[in-house]
Amino acid sequence: MPKSRLTFGYGSCRTCLGWGDLRFDDVCWPCALWTRKIRDPHHGACRRCARTSTLTYESICRPCTVEIHYADGDWVRAQRNGAAVPVRPLQLALLLPEVKFAVLQPLHKRNSTPKLNMMPRTRDWKTVHLPPERTDDLRVCTPQIHGQLALLTMARTFRPADGRRIWAREIAEGHLLDLTVRRLQKELGHGQQWRYTLMPEARLILAAREADEDLVREEDIDRLPYQQGPVTLVLREAGLLRPRSEPKPPVLRRRMVGPRRLRSDAKQPRPLAKRPPRILLSCEQCLAWTGNARRPCDLCRAWALTPGRAVGTCSRCTRQLPLHEGRCRSCCLAVAAGSPPDRVMDQLWLGASGYRPPRPRPPEPETPTAPPVPLHLAIPGQEPLFETPVRDWTRLLGNPLHELTASARDLLDVLDRKARAESWDIQIRRANLRVLRAAVAYLGAKEPIPEVDIRAIAKLGTNYAGLRVAHFLEARGLLIPRPDRDIGMDQAAVTRLIATAPAGYQGDLDAWVRVLRGQGRRRSVPIEWVSVRRYVGYVLPVLAEWESRFATLAEVDKDDVVKALKARPGPQGFSLFSGLRSLFGALKRERRIFHDPARNVHLGSRPPVVPRPIPDTRLVGILDKARTPFGKLVVALVAIHAVRPMQLPKLMLSGLDRSRGQLKVGLRTVYLDELTLRLARDWLADRHRQWPCSTNPHLLVSRRTAMHSLNPPVSKLTINYVFRSTGLNPSTVAVDRVLDEADHSEDPLHLMKVFDLSVTTAIKYVQAAHPELCVIDPIRA
Repeated sequence: MPKSRLTFGYGSCRTCLGWGDLRFDDVCWPCALWTRKIRDPHHGACRRCARTSTLTYESICRPCTVEIHYADGDWVRAQRNGAAVPVRPLQLALLLPEVKFAVLQPLHKRNSTPKLNMMPRTRDWKTVHLPPERTDDLRVCTPQIHGQLALLTMARTFRPADGRRIWAREIAEGHLLDLTVRRLQKELGHGQQWRYTLMPEARLILAAREADEDLVREEDIDRLPYQQGPVTLVLREAGLLRPRSEPKPPVLRRRMVGPRRLRSDAKQPRPLAKRPPRILLSCEQCLAWTGNARRPCDLCRAWALTPGRAVGTCSRCTRQLPLHEGRCRSCCLAVAAGSPPDRVMDQLWLGASGYRPPRPRPPEPETPTAPPVPLHLAIPGQEPLFETPVRDWTRLLGNPLHELTASARDLLDVLDRKARAESWDIQIRRANLRVLRAAVAYLGAKEPIPEVDIRAIAKLGTNYAGLRVAHFLEARGLLIPRPDRDIGMDQAAVTRLIATAPAGYQGDLDAWVRVLRGQGRRRSVPIEWVSVRRYVGYVLPVLAEWESRFATLAEVDKDDVVKALKARPGPQGFSLFSGLRSLFGALKRERRIFHDPARNVHLGSRPPVVPRPIPDTRLVGILDKARTPFGKLVVALVAIHAVRPMQLPKLMLSGLDRSRGQLKVGLRTVYLDELTLRLARDWLADRHRQWPCSTNPHLLVSRRTAMHSLNPPVSKLTINYVFRSTGLNPSTVAVDRVLDEADHSEDPLHLMKVFDLSVTTAIKYVQAAHPELCVIDPIRA
């Protein structure tokens, strides 16, 4: 059901001259909504009808826009051809609620008037939101002679665009302000847009100082249109702020009806309409004398529009008006002011206040129970009798923390000094200190703290971080490691994959994994967890298909295996074949099945994988796509020297010899070119700037491994993340580099010497680069 609009009578709209329902300001509803939605509304003479009205940025009023859209397309064509067009008269219209016009787009847009998209643009909207030119508008905060005494101090009023209008003005503290903003931007983790929005306002408030003042008064910042809090923080950090002499008064906010937008790119402010002289009239509902020429008054109209105000008979004055709890607005005001609730003669009053119904009082909160006293405070020196389960830290941290002991405060001070010496980020330092403070407040600082509690506190929110706290406590012998700490990423992934397999097959998969790890009935050479993870991933899709047909894997025969392999041709079929042969062979070995259905299945020889080059268009600018010195060095090592992704985490700092331009990569020595040496120098400088106290011996470190107590290498996910911005795979880029070298050299020995390749691999690259050469395969020979 459409929503009804409040109508104040019928008449002629002062904007479009149409006859129909009007608002309280003698404007029809379509014109009122249209004025809010158009860009750059201003008053002036219309280009088509020469009538003074509210215009768009194309200097056309709303009635003419409607006429052009539906009937007068010839006027647009005449404007396009440059012909002299006489003033068109404006036809009066009848405004009917049932008739709605289409959405009126600007005339130069394609989807506006059909076949009329040849209106010349009066403004280039592609450059509207670009920063203004470096100009200095002397009308904004006129420069003064520094040191001259001010006779009068006037309160200034700033507009949103004033900061950009003095962007080219020289300010004495501009360099200090820029350095402070950049430092806070880095510490708080903001982007470039935060600095671009903040700098004009900060420069504006500096330019608004009096000539005899060096500091900015905090009271003056309240007059800025926005960015008041960040500007206060920046000026305080730069030492350019004078604190306010008295506390800031509370801000009384008024409820706004409809959007109100402040535009910084407006050419000139909208002229204020001349108000008629105020005449005191009596409101027909609340009987108050108001300056509103329309009855009822504005407050009574707002009272009637509030949801839940039904019209009825007032229990006090017996009038038919919108009611709240049985009384009209005037009676509610009278009772709230102290008048008796019975019907009496009320005194006339001036309508300058509104009435808000009293809000129901919220129920009184229950008295919180006292937090439990920690054991180290209740009975000092008492050791726990048995191991307690994981604590509910959400409930514990909901209460105020207990006072820290002397040893706990010393431990916090040591971590704080360590964080400042190692240049931790301010947010990371506070998050780790917050976790350690909560842990020692309840568990004490003299006994080891369980790692599960540190992790439980760190999971409470983004304001907590416990990884570095765990490393810090472990180095001091104050950490109890969690039981599953030694489980690697691949082992955890295998456990997770088996949990997603059909329930009837999970026992067989566990037995298979034990055999692969050398823990079966007979001892065998264990396989790495990464290979076990691949095998399990190969067979899981087939097991999901067999779940509805077989209760156990003992029911699978040879035909089922062959059918599954035929459904997956190519390399995927060979991977599945390897996984199924390993699975059924291990189950037969553990005597969980009677026969091996994959034993007599043969797929033939695997087709050789021919290396393929990457198009040059995808390699152009690959180094510029890496955003950090770490990423640029990784891309250079892979794209220029064909270092494999699995070799990158194993590179050591001791293997880099910058004086000779050499880098040890496994068993080979890579001779670095000038570009790679420069990138390595930039990365080492950036690493020292971020982690000056890092003892990790690896060349490539991340924020997780740089300060780790175990000095681990970076993960392969970090390497893959660097190449995500390039859109390429690191292994494919390394293969393309070797293939490019083979294209320039037909000697396999050269490839073996430069890239440390085997004989078979070197011959494969030469054959791929020069298929016309007949090279004998050493294996078949």
